[in-house]
Amino acid sequence: MGKLGENVPLLIDKAVDFMASSQAFREYLKKTTSP
Repeated sequence: MGKLGENVPLLIDKAVDFMASSQAFREYLKKTTSP
C-alpha cells in the first residue's frame, strides 16, 4: 500500500500532463484543419 501511495502524485502528474498535451494537440489540429 505504501508503494501505491507514493505513486499517486506521479500518476496525477502524468494524467495532468497527458490532458494538457492532448488539449494542446486538439488546438493544433483545429489550427491546421481550419483554412
